[in-house]
Amino acid sequence: MIQGDDGKRYDRFRERIMFPIVNQRGQIVGFGGRVLENGEPKYLNSPETPLFEKGRELYGLFQARQGIRAAGRVVVVEGYMDVVALAQYGVDYAVATLGTATTHWHVQKLLRQTEEVVFCFDGDAAGRRAAWRALENSLSQLQDGKQVKFLFLPETDDPDSYVRREGKEVFERLLAEAAIPLSAYALKELTEGVDMSSAEGRTKFLQDAKPLVKQVTAPILGLMLRKHVAGLGGISQAELEERFELGTPRRTPSIPARSQRQSADRYAKLLERVLVEPGLVKELCAVELPSPQTSSAAAGALFDLIEESRALDRDLTVPGAIELLKSRGHEATVQRLMPTVHDLQSFSAAELLGEVQDSIEKLMEEANEVRRSQAAEGVSSPAELSYEARVLLRRAPAGEKAVKTD
Repeated sequence: MIQGDDGKRYDRFRERIMFPIVNQRGQIVGFGGRVLENGEPKYLNSPETPLFEKGRELYGLFQARQGIRAAGRVVVVEGYMDVVALAQYGVDYAVATLGTATTHWHVQKLLRQTEEVVFCFDGDAAGRRAAWRALENSLSQLQDGKQVKFLFLPETDDPDSYVRREGKEVFERLLAEAAIPLSAYALKELTEGVDMSSAEGRTKFLQDAKPLVKQVTAPILGLMLRKHVAGLGGISQAELEERFELGTPRRTPSIPARSQRQSADRYAKLLERVLVEPGLVKELCAVELPSPQTSSAAAGALFDLIEESRALDRDLTVPGAIELLKSRGHEATVQRLMPTVHDLQSFSAAELLGEVQDSIEKLMEEANEVRRSQAAEGVSSPAELSYEARVLLRRAPAGEKAVKTD
């Protein structure tokens, strides 16, 4: 329901076919609606909330899990009806983006599910634009040993119409024979319309390729792609890496800085898992967590959540935990962590519990190391203080000295 400016309520999805959108745990987090007659927009989605972000959800992924495992691939299409039609004809490993361009979160989620991701788009100009956007957002997520491919249907077809006319066998044969690997598709698009026989054309090609090549983090695939681009550009691989600034050595962070960052990351990891499974806060209430070794927004939010949950006489829920953190001023921290929280929803409670217990153990070990290194100097570390004392320290007005406690 929507409440208008005049205070009246009306049905958001009136006169539309409803498509429930579920997360990876099978929980309904939103809806899509396709208009029955003529009207705009053709598709309408639920508004975004902390539990539903279109850029991080895929329609049909929960239902397609077994099909994806059996086929060893997932097909990404553009619309709900494409997913429904493909499933109806036995292609039960298709998913769709929710009216948005493919994001790197989509690609990351899919590569966790299978070895091969095939983007299947219409052959028209809009389909090719969508494919190029998918390519750009796939580059940073590529992994050696996994494949991202692109399949373009005839210009007058979409997956829905094609599978209804040709059937499952022909569609799957097209997938196997006509899907183009990402690297080949990228080079084809970069060289299209460019005079590769001229120095000017090769220069343009290299300039257009530079931002794409720099995003590839998969070691072997990145090496192969650099070799291909260098060869097409008429320069050596060493020259390409120098011009693309790929050979600049990275400064190794100092051990103290790395230790501080690890501490902050562990608190963020704990908070993310509690936001997936709030019951895990009981594990944290049962121990005296050490303070982080550096300023950490996630740690502050986590300590506040522990403090509040100890005062509650009921179990925390996901919406309750989010609202509680927002009321304590941690809304920005929650929003920053929500992408990972969404991805963790496919994990079982037992897996999350194991990760929480492992993080607690590592935090305790690190705190002991800090205490040992400071013992010789006679310095009291916040890691030695009780939970209650740490809460007081965080709230102490600036300029006030904390009292050293036993």
